[in-house]
Amino acid sequence: MIDISNQAHISRRTFYRNFKSKDDVINQYVISLLKKYTDWILQVNLQTYKEVIDDFFTYWPAHSAKLALLVKAGLSYKILDNANQTMPVFFRRFHLRHPSVA
Repeated sequence: MIDISNQAHISRRTFYRNFKSKDDVINQYVISLLKKYTDWILQVNLQTYKEVIDDFFTYWPAHSAKLALLVKAGLSYKILDNANQTMPVFFRRFHLRHPSVA
């Protein structure tokens, strides 16, 4: 925790006001990546699920180094756990915008 707060140039007190643990930091980071992805998909105004899937493979390579660090640290399950919470909400939002898409 000391290393994280030092790298962020904040006090440990400030760190603990916002996060309970390193785990919280990692979860927040993964959630922010997923939110940026879903916001991006909605911004580019894709019309079909095929376009969403195609753009998935366009979007994520730019983040592969960061994701690889999580995998290397044995934290790939965090990506999956957070995606399992985030993506159903996104697809409901997407479907509401495009009700004719099956």
